[in-house]
Amino acid sequence: MRCTERQREGTTSIVTVTSTPELGDIDSNVTSTVTEIAETSPGRLVLDMTLVSSLDSYELGDLLGAQQAARKSDCSVELRNVQPRVREVLVAMNLAKVFELTTD
Repeated sequence: MRCTERQREGTTSIVTVTSTPELGDIDSNVTSTVTEIAETSPGRLVLDMTLVSSLDSYELGDLLGAQQAARKSDCSVELRNVQPRVREVLVAMNLAKVFELTTD
């Protein structure tokens, strides 16, 4: 997964997340992007997951790392527009409780 776009609305940072098309591409930047935002602009962070159609174990770990980084800076994380297949993974792994899942 990669963060491709950022915008700020008041105290909320919105980051668009996309899937990486290459199988096995683990060069993800979600955790580093969230860490940077949480440290410089604490508040609410929304990861727009509209363009993420599936999650592998590396991407799941990256989301969890992002959540931990945000918590260290008292920043809340919301996953917006989670696709059904991704939602199923989060529910099956009992992680739907870790993230706030919302839709537009």
